[in-house]
Amino acid sequence: MRIIARLAETAKNKDHLGYLDAVAVQKKSPDIGFEPATPENIPKEGEVFVRTGWSDIKSQFSRQELFLVEVTEVGWEGKCEYQTINNSWTPLSNSSGISNVIRVPEIIDFTDVVSIDSNFKPLGLVFLISLDEEKNELLQGPFQSLNSTFDINKQKWSSTLTRPTVRTPEFSNLDDYSIYETEIGLLPNYCLTETKLGNHFIGHEILESLKAIDAPQKNIMSINQAVKLINDTLNPRDRLGRRGKKDFISQIESSTKLPDFTKEKLKEVLEVAALSEDKLIERIGEALLDSDIPSIVTRSKLDEQGEITFENSSELLDEIQTLKAEMDTKNQKINNLERELNQQTTVVEALTIEVERKNEDTSAKRILELEAQISSIEELEDIQQQVVKLEDQKNNFEEEVLTLEQQREGLEEAVASLKSRLTSSVSEFRTKVLDVIPFFEILNTVNTSQGQVNWKRPKWENLVSPEDPVNEIANRIKKQNFYVEVPEYAKAVSAILLSNRFVSFYSPPGSGKTALARIISRAISGNHRVDHFVPVGRGWSNPQDFIGYKNPFTNSFDFSSDFWRLLTLENDKDEPVKTVVFDEATLSPLEHYLSDFLSFECLPAGEHRKIHVQGVTFNIPSTTRFIFTFNFDVSTEEVTERFIDRTPIIPRSLIDTAPQGEIKFDDTFVGFSADFLNDYILEVNEKTNNTNQMRDEFEDEIELWQTLPRLSLSTRKQKQINLFFQLMENEDDSEYIKDFAASTFLLPLVRGYGQAYGEALSEIISKTSLRRTKMRLQDVADNGQSSASYRYI
Repeated sequence: MRIIARLAETAKNKDHLGYLDAVAVQKKSPDIGFEPATPENIPKEGEVFVRTGWSDIKSQFSRQELFLVEVTEVGWEGKCEYQTINNSWTPLSNSSGISNVIRVPEIIDFTDVVSIDSNFKPLGLVFLISLDEEKNELLQGPFQSLNSTFDINKQKWSSTLTRPTVRTPEFSNLDDYSIYETEIGLLPNYCLTETKLGNHFIGHEILESLKAIDAPQKNIMSINQAVKLINDTLNPRDRLGRRGKKDFISQIESSTKLPDFTKEKLKEVLEVAALSEDKLIERIGEALLDSDIPSIVTRSKLDEQGEITFENSSELLDEIQTLKAEMDTKNQKINNLERELNQQTTVVEALTIEVERKNEDTSAKRILELEAQISSIEELEDIQQQVVKLEDQKNNFEEEVLTLEQQREGLEEAVASLKSRLTSSVSEFRTKVLDVIPFFEILNTVNTSQGQVNWKRPKWENLVSPEDPVNEIANRIKKQNFYVEVPEYAKAVSAILLSNRFVSFYSPPGSGKTALARIISRAISGNHRVDHFVPVGRGWSNPQDFIGYKNPFTNSFDFSSDFWRLLTLENDKDEPVKTVVFDEATLSPLEHYLSDFLSFECLPAGEHRKIHVQGVTFNIPSTTRFIFTFNFDVSTEEVTERFIDRTPIIPRSLIDTAPQGEIKFDDTFVGFSADFLNDYILEVNEKTNNTNQMRDEFEDEIELWQTLPRLSLSTRKQKQINLFFQLMENEDDSEYIKDFAASTFLLPLVRGYGQAYGEALSEIISKTSLRRTKMRLQDVADNGQSSASYRYI
């Protein structure tokens, strides 16, 4: 099916696809001609889909230009029901039998050219519909367009039309310098199709119809055209002379350049201009004056009455040739200006299309926003309906809860009754068991008041009281084949062990923290079997989980090891320092299963602590050292700030350790005397107020760290730091000792959130000179950057 269409729009987000706006549709056989495009013949919105060749169409046709195109039905459901056949679009031309017909608002006085304004660019043959003096509609034409420009202000095409300059077989019945002029009612109905484009019609086979009805013609030759023909007819070298009209008519009739109609027109000019040569020249001069060409006048002569005269016809012909040359030059300039104007018009058209496209994009975006708002409102309504349903469900649940409460009360009464019966049954069972096993004599060995076994205290001999405890423990660490990167590390660990009841090692798996904990435990407790190792289990909640429990059948206390049995004895002088290692301590909450032990750190030196577990009293010496190892992952419990405040936490990393062979726990060491250790720490504590250069230098580092939000040192933590630096005051590598202290005492306190905390942390990293601490702080900053949560532990 053939249609006449114009460009519509480019598909959204797909520049290679587009749409055409159908203007007219060719009638179905046997009818001929076109009919206006409507939703009935071009569903759904009068648009045609361009699936291929959209870029070619846009480059070939300008905005508001009509063209012919073949279309076919689409094979899918969508916005359009028709699509173009590829490469089937052609401009409107007489060869296709289709022409533009434009209605003009008033009678046009034709001369050489006529100017009109139209909604669409006139191409090919153009016919005009105008009114005669009696207001009858006349069809005039054909014309062709000399030039067309788009007027942005008017939003219309301004075109200059003239009669066709090339004679073709279609114009064989049309005289020179003439057009057809006939009433519209004389043409067949199929010749004119009114469109939705205002005063624009589609013409179909108009020339054939005009020839068929022998339509009248109208001559539109002007005097200027006649003068030009005279100039083209006469030989410039020939003189007209004084032979007058007769000779001139002879030359016209003998000319082979002029058709018969033109010869008759020239004779009419001679009749109007009088019979003499002088009158003819005078009339031609007047025509030239009417043509606004003063150059001819200035080169002519004026007689005494002011009339224009020429010396002879040869002079006239020379002037005409000069005029022709000047006109050719001006026409060339006009053509150049028209080309430049057309280029500018193309640019303006492109800018206009771009503005329209952006406006369409903005409108589409706004529509999407409104649709999103409507969708949100609909979702809100759905939520409100769900809330109503949930409230109904809530009321139903409350009724069910009341019912369940009543059932629970009944069950509690039943459970209480069962417990009472079970207690009686257990008591009866125990009585019967004791009746049948009297020969075990278990009750004779049980101290019913304390649940203690008659167990003798070991004898401690040759306990050591070294002059330099720090170096002694450091040497014992090395003898057990434990690798240390620098000697100061073993000394620093020894100082921490001597000055604190709680000591912790924090590191990833495989860094040797458990081995180091057991080594320093053996180093200070010796071979007296008072160094106890406790692998922490998951789900621990109280001391019974690692000390033992009271057996209800024997009414005695079952100890988990002899170490705890030893602690039921009263403390004696001259006994070794005891140590307990809690390995993987964070598998259960420290605050729960160590609740009875955490207050030990606050006891003054020399004081002991008693704890009670199911009626059994345990005597914990003040010199007892509790050593913890832990890491932190999804399987462990969180370390609380309370615990961090009570213990130095020594960091370990894979680069700190490289074991040289198998660890050897030495059984030849003699334990440190508890009395000696107690006196030694009291003596060191008294010296903490003395001047200590390394400690004073570390104050600057503390001041830098306290720029972190919410970081402050408690009195307990200050005391730990003072004791450490007092024990290490004679060490040469002060930078390493300060680095170790910062990682042990300050680094575990890094726990904060937010951008301000991260910026303060970065400031410390940039200013601190402690190499290992800087590396660990950088790891904290990198790991916390994405979530703005910064924690070392």
